Amino acid sequence: MTTKQWLERGRGFVQEIAILEREKDSAALRAVKITRDLSGEKLAKTPMTRSDAALIKYADSDYIARIDKRLADLRGMLGEISRAIYSVQNGPERLLLISRYIMLKKWQDIAAEMAYHPKSIFKIHKKALKSVKLATK
Repeated sequence: MTTKQWLERGRGFVQEIAILEREKDSAALRAVKITRDLSGEKLAKTPMTRSDAALIKYADSDYIARIDKRLADLRGMLGEISRAIYSVQNGPERLLLISRYIMLKKWQDIAAEMAYHPKSIFKIHKKALKSVKLATK
C-alpha cells in the first residue's frame, strides 16, 4: 500500500464516523419515541408496542454496541493516520495533509487557503507524502 493510499483511508474513516454517529443518534431517537403535543406545552410518551420494546432491546444491546465498537476501531485507525501527519516537520506540508486527509477539503480549496497555485499544491503534496512515516512500515 502506498503512502497516499494509506492516508486516503483516513478520508473514508472520517466519513464513516460521521455516518455512524448520525445512525447512533437516530437509533436512540427511534428507541425513545417521544412526541410533542400539538400545543407545544407538554411532552407525551406514546404507548409502547411490542415492536417498540423489541427495538429498544435491540438498540440498547447489540446494535448500539456494534456501532460503538466500529467507532472505536475507526477512531483508532484515524489516530494512527493523524499521528503520522502531525509527525511531518514541514509546516506547509503538514497543513496540506491535514486539510486533505483529515478535513476532507478539495484541492482547489486547499490551494486557495494556502495561497498557492494549484500546481504548486500537487508538488507540495508529493513532497509531503515522502515525509510521512507510516505506522505500517
